[in-house]
Parts: sequence; C-alpha cells; structure tokens
Amino acid sequence: MLAENNIPFTDDMLSYGNFWADPTRAAMQSLLARRKAPEAIICANDIMAINVCAVLSEHGYNVPDDVIVTGYDGIDEIFFLEPHLTSSICDFSELAEHIFALLCDQFAGKEVPLENYIEPRLILGGTCGCENCRSERDSLHVVRRLNTYFFRYQDFDKELFYLSEQMQRSEDLEALTRVVDHKALDHISCVLNMSCLDESKNPSDHLEESSFEDSMLLIRSAGFDQHLPLEMDRKDIYRTMEQLLERKVPIVYNALCSINHLLGFVCFYYDSNDFASYGKIPQIVESLSSGISGFMSLRYQQYLRQELEKTYKYDMLTGLLNRMGFNEELKKLQYEIDTKETPVSVFMSDLDGLKTINDTHGHLVGDKAIKAIADALKFACPDNALLVRLGGDEMFALIPQECSEDEIRAGVKRYLDKFNETSDLPCKVASSIGFYLNPRGEELDFDQLIINADKAMYQKKIVRKRNQS
Repeated sequence: MLAENNIPFTDDMLSYGNFWADPTRAAMQSLLARRKAPEAIICANDIMAINVCAVLSEHGYNVPDDVIVTGYDGIDEIFFLEPHLTSSICDFSELAEHIFALLCDQFAGKEVPLENYIEPRLILGGTCGCENCRSERDSLHVVRRLNTYFFRYQDFDKELFYLSEQMQRSEDLEALTRVVDHKALDHISCVLNMSCLDESKNPSDHLEESSFEDSMLLIRSAGFDQHLPLEMDRKDIYRTMEQLLERKVPIVYNALCSINHLLGFVCFYYDSNDFASYGKIPQIVESLSSGISGFMSLRYQQYLRQELEKTYKYDMLTGLLNRMGFNEELKKLQYEIDTKETPVSVFMSDLDGLKTINDTHGHLVGDKAIKAIADALKFACPDNALLVRLGGDEMFALIPQECSEDEIRAGVKRYLDKFNETSDLPCKVASSIGFYLNPRGEELDFDQLIINADKAMYQKKIVRKRNQS
C-alpha cells in the first residue's frame, strides 16, 4: 500500500503492540520519545488503536487533526471514542456464505481455489480525517445494547452460582439430577464419568491420565423421554442426540474438568444463532464443573467421616457397636423410650467354651467364632436393635420393643447351625443367651439391664450343663 502511494518504507515505521493495551502504550511512548508523531498510524486491531489515541492525547496531539488513526475489528468500544474510531470488520455472515459455497463446490467435484479473500467492510468514524466522515452506528444504541447484555450477564451469573451451590450440596445423584433440570440449563445435555459417583475417590488426587470412561451417566438431556439419571455405554450416548441431528442445529461440545480430572462433557444446542446464547457457554461449563467437583468433594468428606466414625464407634472384629458408640446411640433412643413409655427387650449373648477354643485351636479360631456369634445376633435381631460388643465374647442387644425370646433364640440357633455345617473351623460354635424385658413405663437403667440379662444368661448356662451331665 505504501509503495502504491510512492511512500518509502523504513524499519522505524513499524512498532509492535502485540495486539493488546499495555504493550501498545509502551510502544507508542517509545515512538514519541525518539521522534515526532507520524502523520498517520494504522493499527492491526481496535484495542491497539484505542490506546494509541489515548497516548497521543496525553502528549497533546489531536486526532485526526495532528495524527490520523485507524483500527481493525469493529468492536463496540470504537463508538465510545470522540471522534469515533475508523475501523473495518469481516462480515461473518458473508464469510459463512462464502465457505458454504466453497464446500458445495468441493462436494460437487468442482475445482476450489486454495486461497480465498473476503473484502473487509469499512466502518467510517472520525479518526481518519476524511471530510463528512461520520459513524455508521449510534453510540446510544450500542450503550443500551451493552447495558442490557451486562445486566443479563449478571442475572444469569447469579443464577448459575446458585445452581452450582445447589449441586455441591446435593446429597445423592437423584438430588443432583433434579438440580440440573433447570431452565437456565435449557438446550444442553450433560454426561458424567461413572467414577464421579465413587465416594471413596479423592477428587483432589492428581491423575496423570484422565479420559472419558466406557460407562457414563446421562444426568441432563432436554427432550429425552427416559428417566434420568441413566447409565449408558459411551458409544450409545449419541442416541440422546438423534433429535438434535434431525433438527439440524449446531452442536457444541465442551469437556467438564476439575483439578486434572476429566469429569464428563456437556453438549450445547441452540436453535437460534444468537451470539449471546453461545457467549454463555464458558459460564455454564465453569459452573457445571465447579458444581460437580463440589458434589464429589462433599461425598468424599462424608465418606471419610463415616470411615472415621467406624473407628471409634464400632468394634473392628464384629462390626457391632463398641461401648462409646452404644452410649451415643442409646442417647438418641432415650427420649423416645421415656416419652412413649416403650418396652425394651434385652439379650445378652456369649460364646460357649471360648477359653477351650483359644487354648486348643488358637486365638485366630477364637476370633472367628466370636464374629460368628455377632453375625448370628445381627441375623436374629430386628433392624432397630442396638448391638454392642461389651468385651471379649460378651455381646448385648437392646431392642426398643417387646420381642419374643423364643424367636430370637431360634434365629441365633438357625444361623449357627448353618454356619457349623459350612464352616472350616475345627470346632462347633454355640452361644448362651440371656433375656430380660424392661416393662413399658419402667425407668431405663442400662447397668441394671446388663445385670439382669447377664443373670438370665448364666442361668441358661447352668441349666444346659445340668442337662448335658
């Protein structure tokens, strides 16, 4: 262009603003420090042109009377300068039509040129110095449109923040699926790796490799007629997109990631070509990634709490409550028992001949026999029973209702008979059981309950030994 107008080119005519504000300002300051301002400055984009105008103004130059400035991009900010910035822009509609025509020619077997050029459209402002030059756009109209987008953005951002928070607080997968079934997430499908449901997995662990898994979970798909969430093979996910393919709308895929973990992906399909809708995609992807990652972290914390609780509330050998755990659970029942005057059934059980088993076959066999007694008690007692290992082979069951002594005894015997038939232990496992009923309305004294049940158990032992002799 310079050669066409008989203007010689020298290297000092070229400065590098790196397409952004700070480098442009630095380059402009350097230019003005070593020479007088040039007659015209042609910038590679509008951001650089805007900053060039600002630096010129700071040094007392007037645009365009002293220096002509032009940009390139056609961004909205050019209409807020005084005068408006002269720029140019590629018409994306014209570009799309041209590309489509080239593709049609290629599919039809026609020769397609390797190089194609679309003439940029000139946007006349006041910085080029041309006579009768005026802006093609009304600044007030641009301000109103940007203002509308800004407040819509704020409102939508607040809504997504709320959704992300609700996702993180979801107690389970069903609750998570209900949260993402929200109008703010219309026109999307969301698919997760099945490992996202593994509550024992630490979401903060670094993974060197992360990929989409063969088994995935569909938690959001507008227009899909099956109940969600739905576990699917990865290769079958496309079935949820069949309607979209028939509608011939653009489909945009984004990965959901958090801390080096690939969580899944989200698919966007907007019926209109409104760029504001597509502008929401980064917000939605970030909110979904944050919400799902938080959901995983909360479940992992709950898992750790449960595991920690097991270490101090439960006996490691039998899985029954220990004394500390039993006391905590008893406090929860105490109010109901006292206010409703609930009767309480108490069973005391121990392993017959534990010392003989330990001395003859070893403590490992003794431990297996103790666990068998605990499992028998679990099998025979109702679900609301509090089962505790008091120590050694002594186990205790507190049931907040009136129970049949014979049924519990029969249940324990039935379990142990089957255990002895199938077990590889070198001895038979048998249990003595004592029973005591704390009548309705009578004060609950835990220590006294143990004493009463313990007496009943040893009476049963004495009777059985007499019968055996």
